[in-house]
Amino acid sequence: MSTVQVQRELLNHLEAVGDPRETQQWADGEPNYVALFGLTEADVPALMAIARQWVDRTDWPDDPDDLTIYAPIHAWRALGQLRAASVVEPLIELMADMDEEDHDWHFEEFPELFGLIGPTALTPLAQVVQDTRRQEMLRVCAADGLKHIAKRHPDVREEVVTLLTDTLNRGGFDDMEMNSFAVSYLLDLGATESADAIERAFAEDRVNAWFMGNWNEVRQEYNLPSTGRVPADLADQTCGWERERHRMKPKGTTVITADINRWPSKRQKKQAKRKAAGKGHKGKGGRRR
Repeated sequence: MSTVQVQRELLNHLEAVGDPRETQQWADGEPNYVALFGLTEADVPALMAIARQWVDRTDWPDDPDDLTIYAPIHAWRALGQLRAASVVEPLIELMADMDEEDHDWHFEEFPELFGLIGPTALTPLAQVVQDTRRQEMLRVCAADGLKHIAKRHPDVREEVVTLLTDTLNRGGFDDMEMNSFAVSYLLDLGATESADAIERAFAEDRVNAWFMGNWNEVRQEYNLPSTGRVPADLADQTCGWERERHRMKPKGTTVITADINRWPSKRQKKQAKRKAAGKGHKGKGGRRR
């Protein structure tokens, strides 16, 4: 069977799987794409080509109820279940393209993908996280991938914690989103060894309290030690962006408190709420499906 025929057959199978929102346990093997379709390493190129259709395809059906559009999602899930180390770099490229086009499926799914693929994805993801020329939310997604790798592969947890801690230490005020997510991922990993770096980030007002909670809330919830270096106004603040609003307002203007929720970026608020809810994807063309 030719490569084109293999891809067409796989595409037919994946188009028939249906709505990916109904199969949220895919990272735990439900559905098991590998078993369902008898997938092997030989299918990796065809699966990657199908996954790329999410950003490359232009002839999408007009019917909003046509579930065949989700074949690329099932394809990248299958790549994760195959633990296909050879597609780490292509998946990072796809993730970057999705981020550029403001898709949002990769925020939920790609960290799980990299977690399944395992430690071979660690170095490429670390390079993305450490590259400040990259879009911040792309770096955040890569950092989430590191966290998932550490959760599935405890032997690399220490390395991941060190990477995330270094990222937090280097982050400035302009890296508020990256800093806040780095703190979140460190806490998810139970990294109390990074408590000093976390406290210092709060003390220097580099963490968004709107997203993380203030220092006192975080310290108490995660039982973190404290040196008392966080000033009282920061330790109890309700929104990490309020201070910056006052810094940036033109002279002679008044800060309107009612507008404060606009200051975390629309995308940041959307991703934080989606992360908390564990749902809420967009379909092709930005339509919520």
